[in-house]
Amino acid sequence: QRASEEGSSSSPPPEWTVLAAGALAGCTASIACYPLEVARTRIAVACDVRLGVLGCLASVVREEGPLALYAGLLTTLAGVLPFNALKLAAYDRLRTKAATLQDPARNGRPDLDATSVPVPLVAAIGAASGCFAATSCFPIEVVRRRQMAGEFVGLGPLSAVVAIARTEGARALTQGVGLNCVKVAMSNSLGFVFYELAMDVLRVNGRQPPWARSDRFPLPSLLGLKPAVSGE
Repeated sequence: QRASEEGSSSSPPPEWTVLAAGALAGCTASIACYPLEVARTRIAVACDVRLGVLGCLASVVREEGPLALYAGLLTTLAGVLPFNALKLAAYDRLRTKAATLQDPARNGRPDLDATSVPVPLVAAIGAASGCFAATSCFPIEVVRRRQMAGEFVGLGPLSAVVAIARTEGARALTQGVGLNCVKVAMSNSLGFVFYELAMDVLRVNGRQPPWARSDRFPLPSLLGLKPAVSGE
């Protein structure tokens, strides 16, 4: 009983922890997969497609040295850190609001993660969070792509942004932002939907899987709808 009282009186984790967790997670993944990102960009603009990923990486190392596999890494981290931090912070804030509406009795409590949110709402929140973060960090994304292709390699992120704005105009830093937003919205909405469904199926924090929330109507329950009861 004392443990339950202490758990109910504890406050939710501060928002800076969500920002830090998102930033560090994105940083770790980016460093681990960065050579593959370089290979993808080089195959699109320079390397022979017939070489494949490993052949392209070997060609880059042979012609430019091993450090070329991490060309633009600083710019990538400068974009990934705020992108993941903003995305997860926005998603956490919006999901908390949605969970509060789903279960007002838990308002302000740290166990809101135990409340399932309807799939359409999760998809909308994920898309909005991704678009917000991607649009905020898009100039850095432009620099990252250009440095992967071998341009502005000797410049830092901010210096490269200034150089592009001076030589090509400020509009060059936002070219393609709409298409990028569509791509990010779709990928993030699907990612968060499957993440939330996995949390439900695995019964994390006492959640119930969709089929357990309604014995006869699993699909409406999955969508967050209340099935009609006969006789009402």
